[in-house]
Amino acid sequence: MKYIIILSSEPNRNDVDQELVEAHENFLDFLNSQGKLFASGPFMNRPGGMIILNADSMQEAQAIAQESPLIQNKLRRYEILEWDQTI
Repeated sequence: MKYIIILSSEPNRNDVDQELVEAHENFLDFLNSQGKLFASGPFMNRPGGMIILNADSMQEAQAIAQESPLIQNKLRRYEILEWDQTI
């Protein structure tokens, strides 16, 4: 099953430093190496981004989201949606 993590900025917390950007990129690389990452990228018309996961359950998707350095450092909040890929 696929799950979409929508990342949005916490109010007054747009101060993401380069070290956290690199930690986030490493986190995504790790997910990719584990076969958990389907796609990811920033939004172009607003702050934040999206991660599409291959996960076995909503609980697994939640656990993965909570491992994100951006979420752990309270720079992003998130919402998870279950997604049924049809094409």
